[in-house]
Parts: sequence; C-alpha cells; structure tokens
Amino acid sequence: MNNSKIVYHYTSLEGLIGIINSQRIWATDILYLNDASEFKYSKNILYE
Repeated sequence: MNNSKIVYHYTSLEGLIGIINSQRIWATDILYLNDASEFKYSKNILYE
C-alpha cells in the first residue's frame, strides 16, 4: 500500500450528479452502513 492521500467515493451516476450540483458530499454514521465490512476495511487501512 502506498502513502497516497487520495480518497475514493463510489456512487451511482445520479449520486455523482447530485454531488456536482450541490458541491457537497454527505457522510453517514457508520452504524447505518449496509455492509459492516466497509468500516472494518477502512479501520484496518488507517491502522497500517
């Protein structure tokens, strides 16, 4: 793993258009994620 400062955000085309139009990206509480592994994966990356 390199030390890149890039953050990726996966979304639909509708989501991308919404982000561009509003110039905002909304975040949600990790307790509401539909896949618990999303948090575990991110946490492991941060600890590396």
